[in-house]
Amino acid sequence: MSGFEKRDLARGWRFVERLVRDDVPVDFDEQGERELDRQLREEGIDAGEPLTPEQLMAKVQARAGAPRATPRRRVSRVIWLLAAALCVGAAVFWTTRTPRVPGAGGRDARALREQAFHACDERRWAFCQAALDEARQIDPPGEDDARVRAARDAIAAGLAAAAGADR
Repeated sequence: MSGFEKRDLARGWRFVERLVRDDVPVDFDEQGERELDRQLREEGIDAGEPLTPEQLMAKVQARAGAPRATPRRRVSRVIWLLAAALCVGAAVFWTTRTPRVPGAGGRDARALREQAFHACDERRWAFCQAALDEARQIDPPGEDDARVRAARDAIAAGLAAAAGADR
């Protein structure tokens, strides 16, 4: 016999007892014996006779077809999976973000250099030099970039030309 064909008699009997127990009202004092007999007759059950196996099986089949509530175990697994996904996302975020140097006011050297290049293109030499100097304090190896060297040369030439024009 396969696992589906085997019968667990004790478990089946407990299920039948629970069906019978759930179908009988608990408050005998309030309803009275006559009301209980009337309700049983409306359901087609003779109060004087025990249920037949066919009646019990019909109740079992009717109860088996009823929708069941979602088990708490499945819900808790979903919550744990969401929490794990959130942790993985946070870990990815923290490992891939651009490192910041303490004391730099939270500014990024690359962003400062881009602002400086834009200022140099607009011939705002003082702002360009200040932004490049601040970026150098945050990221000294970035000064070796060809664009930074070209911007510093442009600043020197621009400031010299401005000083010559002021004379």
